[in-house]
Formats: sequence, structure tokens, C-alpha cells
Amino acid sequence: MRVTLPYDRPIVANYRMSTGPRFGLASAYPIGVLALSGIMLVAPQRTGLLALAQVFAPFLFLPLLVLVPFAIVRQATGLRVLVLLSVLVFGARFVPLPAFGATGEPPAGPRISVLSWNVFIGNRRYDDFRDLLLKRPADVVVLQESNWDALGDDPGVAEAYPYRLYGEDEVPPGMALFSVYPIIEHGTLDGERALFDIPRLLWASLDLGEGRSVTIVNAHPMSPYKTGRQCGTIVCFDPEWRDEQIEGMRTRDISQMLGSGQPFVLAGDFNVTDREPAYSDLASGLHDAFREVGEGIGTTWRPAFLMDQRLAMLRIDYQFSSPSVTPVDLKVDCAPSGSDHCMLTGQYVVR
Repeated sequence: MRVTLPYDRPIVANYRMSTGPRFGLASAYPIGVLALSGIMLVAPQRTGLLALAQVFAPFLFLPLLVLVPFAIVRQATGLRVLVLLSVLVFGARFVPLPAFGATGEPPAGPRISVLSWNVFIGNRRYDDFRDLLLKRPADVVVLQESNWDALGDDPGVAEAYPYRLYGEDEVPPGMALFSVYPIIEHGTLDGERALFDIPRLLWASLDLGEGRSVTIVNAHPMSPYKTGRQCGTIVCFDPEWRDEQIEGMRTRDISQMLGSGQPFVLAGDFNVTDREPAYSDLASGLHDAFREVGEGIGTTWRPAFLMDQRLAMLRIDYQFSSPSVTPVDLKVDCAPSGSDHCMLTGQYVVR
């Protein structure tokens, strides 16, 4: 008599039975990521956890790598389809397209280069940045979170950049502007305290010679993680005040310059990713230099533990220009520099 043990013949059957629930559970994550992607596309959120998910949307796809070994199993057709679909969605949303605007001859007109950088409060690499300025890396340099007022009095820097705005009496807190072109006039955006905790925008009109001028705008809306208001979510992420500041900048200064046809470059740390609705509010009617002539993924901010690496996670620093100022090149330099932000250097033709 042959005795058949419960686990003899049904081994394959038991395996198939166990893979069903397992793959069903594994499928829940790609389904959730795809559903979130659809919501972000159809109804982007400005506040709450969904808004925070938009900020870090590309990184939500990383755990899918764990599912790849399961997806290649013969019985996992459904999971395989979901993982493949997720890859396609990631590619469509987050893999940068070639900079088609970089092809062809640039228009005629004077050229100007602009370097923008969030120095990072507490950055002590003063000498390194001074050496960079002495090489005159751009015609105009705009800084945020700068506490290096001594740079403006440095004889070498003064020779490289004869026209400077720095210090409490001339610029908003933490900002500075260095220029090889004469400054015709300058001002700040200092709105109501219910909207602007401190002045957040500096502008300077520069004389390019031969009757031409261009305005450089240095902006730094506040971070959505430190609003001073009570957070409504588990994570202290509340971009409402930042979004209001961006709207205030657009309404008062930027829209007026657009309406007058005044050529300008708008640069700085805007504390907003290009996946958030506030980016569209900000960029409407403007050239985004990176999207048109940049290369790579363009990320510009990194957390503290990556400050010694040539890496960045989010794109929150930008250089925009008015329709009459054509971007021809945009470089992002993420070399370790004592800051959590990368440097941006743009080249423009003022038509």
C-alpha cells in the first residue's frame, strides 16, 4: 500500500495557491502609485499629504525595484504588467526630454550670463567662493541665504564686480547681487507682513550699453516646511504661505514687467518643485532656462547628508526669463560647496 503524504503531490499546487495572495498584495503598491500619478495629473493638490507626495513623486517609484524579481515569475503576469506600466509612467513623467530649444543659431543681441546660488546659512567656505568670484564666473551673480557681507568690501571682488548690492540697508535679508554692468536703479518687494515675513525679492536694472538695459530679479519665497502656521498634516508641510508669496511676486513685480515688455531674468531659490501647481503660477509666460536649454535632470537641492556629494534630489532653484530674453545655455553645478543647493549659470541673449 502506498501512503501519500499531504505534502507529496500538491507541492506545485500549494505553491500556486500561495502565490495568488502574495502577488495580489505585491500588486497593491504599483496600483497605488499609478492611482496617485493619475490624481496628480488630473487634480494636482496644493496642500496636505497628496501635495507632499507630488513633491517626492519620482521617489515613490523606487520601491518597485523590489518587485522586479517577483514580476518575472511565470505566474505573475498581472504584476508584470503593472510594473511595466509603472516604468512607462515614470519615463513619461520624470525622464527629461532633450533640450530642443538649444538647437539652431541664437538670435542677435547682447549676451549676459547670470549665476544664482543659495549659499546656505552657516556655510563657512568663504574663501572658496571668493576665489570663484575673482574668476568672474558670470556677468551677474545673485545670492540667497548669504551672510558674507564682507564679500562686497573685498578689494579683489570689487575689482571683478564694480557694482554690488549687499548689506541690510540695500537688499532683503540674505540676498546679494554682484554685477559687471552699472546698476541704473534697484528696489525690493516688501509687501504686507500678513504675506511677506521679510522682503523676498530684489530687482536691479542694469545698463548693457548702447541704450540697452535688462533687469535682474533675485527671489527667495519661503520654505513650505517652516511657515510659522499650524501644520494641518502629520508632516509639517504647508505651502500655503509660500504659494501666496509667489502669487504676490507675480502680481506686483513680474506681471508689471511682462506687461511693459521689459527684458528681465528671474533667478533664485523658489522652494517649489515643477510638479506643484505654484510652479505653473510662477512660470506662466516665461522661459524656464533649464527646460529649454539645460541638460540632465536639473535637480538643485539635496539634504544635509548629501552635501558632500555631487547629487541633488529636487529641482527648486530656477532661472526664468521674459519673452524678449532668450536662454541659450543653463548649467547646474552640484560640486560640494558647503551648501545644500547647486549653482546655476545661465547664458542669455537680450533681444
